[in-house]
Amino acid sequence: LRGLISSDFLTIQPFPELLSNTCILPGNNSIRLILQDENECIVLLKDKFNEKRLKNTIRVRLKHKDIPGPKILNHDIAAGWYIEEKIVGLPINRMFDYSKKNAALVKANAFLNQLYERTSYRLDFKQRLDELKFEIDYSITKLAFEDQQALQQKLKKIIDPVFISLKKYHNKIETIEMAMTHGDFQDANILLLQKREDLIIQIIDWEHCSERSINFDAFVYNLKSRSPRGFADRVASLIVSNECPETPIVYQKQKRFSNDELHLYLLVFILEELLFRLEESNFPSAKKISSGLEIFLDELSKINF
Repeated sequence: LRGLISSDFLTIQPFPELLSNTCILPGNNSIRLILQDENECIVLLKDKFNEKRLKNTIRVRLKHKDIPGPKILNHDIAAGWYIEEKIVGLPINRMFDYSKKNAALVKANAFLNQLYERTSYRLDFKQRLDELKFEIDYSITKLAFEDQQALQQKLKKIIDPVFISLKKYHNKIETIEMAMTHGDFQDANILLLQKREDLIIQIIDWEHCSERSINFDAFVYNLKSRSPRGFADRVASLIVSNECPETPIVYQKQKRFSNDELHLYLLVFILEELLFRLEESNFPSAKKISSGLEIFLDELSKINF
């Protein structure tokens, strides 16, 4: 059975006593060893994978100690590991009690707004565009796909119209509001502790946190950008409604955009989201474009920028 469901497997002999009551969970960039007896979790960076993700989660969680979630107990960035409290709770995307789910979402939203308030700053608009262009171009050169040339041509057809559209704001907008963002804000990363009468949440997976435009998390959540199929239709609906709803998630100072603000922040978000997906596609064994990135690019090609 093991051979049928797994392409590879590892046998360790003699079996380490440490692993006798340990759950091993592989992830995109790291592997988690959940020590059931110790109530701890060891997180190990995968060999040759991007250490930026590990550094991100350690640094932001140590700096902002009020982040609701498991605390980091020990770490060694250079060696590529950290130890955290064991994660407990049920992701709200698996909950059937919508009142509790919405209450958890409101609480998570409130914390993110606190994080934005303490980390926000204004950045020169042209400088931000230059940064994004450099980072996107660099991420493209780091990819090693077999059809690299075709991908570069496809990306150019998508990216160039976005930057052209943003140029019309050069004389209208001097700065853009930035803040530390979660980067992967979705229901699967919001946990509600079970068997408690009071509402205790955890926000997990801070590997993708970074300074971005302040509405990035709101767009990720409201546009369901982690599920790329149908993204173009959701963008069109947002433009028609001309607002980010107060719920489920929104930066409180931007409850409703002007036409220019909506278009501007949406275009910047699309570039930031593209950068996110390009960086996620850059791992050692990647030889062809992932289905997620391919679908996302196809969706972007449908949008009239």
